[in-house]
Amino acid sequence: MENQSANEPFDYRYDDAEDVARSLIKGLSQSLDKSRIVYQIQESRSGKVFEAYCAELVITGFGDTAEAAKEELRSQVAMYLEDCDNLGELDDVLIEAGFYFDGDKWVSNEVAPVGDPKINFFGVPGESVPQNLPENS
Repeated sequence: MENQSANEPFDYRYDDAEDVARSLIKGLSQSLDKSRIVYQIQESRSGKVFEAYCAELVITGFGDTAEAAKEELRSQVAMYLEDCDNLGELDDVLIEAGFYFDGDKWVSNEVAPVGDPKINFFGVPGESVPQNLPENS
């Protein structure tokens, strides 16, 4: 399939995605603690069929239009992550797929790479280590 448009990040609230999934499967719970997931959508087209793909989660949606393919993908992602949450594996699945939690939402490392860690130093630079510390054997 040839790429029709550039990759685009997608940021949405799970509550919105559940509305789409609810029309397909009744009774989805709204139990996600961390309700925002930011992931990348890749679009392509082959003939009359459009494809939307989430590489991080390896999930694909198809449709007659690009928007229909993206809606199908969003629905598939919502159902998959809801199942992971119901099994108690959501955090592990997201971490394994390359997501990190930024304190507000889960973000794909492909969309916004995680920054360098903040390192805090204690003491005064150039000060030597106290001599009365036990040695590790």
